[in-house]
Amino acid sequence: MTAAKKRDFPRGGRREHQRARARRTLVVCGGVTEREYFELARAELHASATKVCAVGRDPLGIVRYADKLKSEAERRDEAFAEVWAVTDVDDFKNLAEAQTLARKLGIHLAISNPCFEVWLIDHVCVPGELLGHALMRGEGTRLRACQRQYRTANVAREGKAHPS
Repeated sequence: MTAAKKRDFPRGGRREHQRARARRTLVVCGGVTEREYFELARAELHASATKVCAVGRDPLGIVRYADKLKSEAERRDEAFAEVWAVTDVDDFKNLAEAQTLARKLGIHLAISNPCFEVWLIDHVCVPGELLGHALMRGEGTRLRACQRQYRTANVAREGKAHPS
C-alpha cells in the first residue's frame, strides 16, 4: 500500500483563495455630461474599480483635484493604477499650465475640443453638420435623441435591453 499523499491545505482544511485585485482608475471630470458618460461606460464595462467624479472647475483645478484624490488614496494604501483629468477647451486660459502640471504629476489629461458634448454626439450619431460650441448650448434634445439611437443599436446588436 502506498502512503496517503500529504496536501498543502491550511489548518482548516480549505485552500485560501484570494481574488486578484482589480486595477483602480480615477476619472476626474470638469462637468456633469462627462461624469454621466464615464459612469455609463463604467457600468457597461463592469469596471467597479473605477471612480468617477465631477468638480466643475477649470483645467488646472481639475488636475489639482485629481492629484489630491490620488495622494489621499496613496496614503490609505489604495493607489490608483491610472488617474485621468477630463476637460473641455472652452475659454480657459490655463490649459497649457494644466497640461504641464498633469505631465509632472503623472496624470493623464483628456481634452475635448470644442466641448465634450460635440464629441459625444459625433460618437453616437451618424456624422452630420459640424456643431460649434455656441450651438451646443441648445443641443440637449439632439443629444437625447442620439442616446436613444445608441441604446436601440445596442439592443439590436446584443439582443438585450439597455438600462435607462
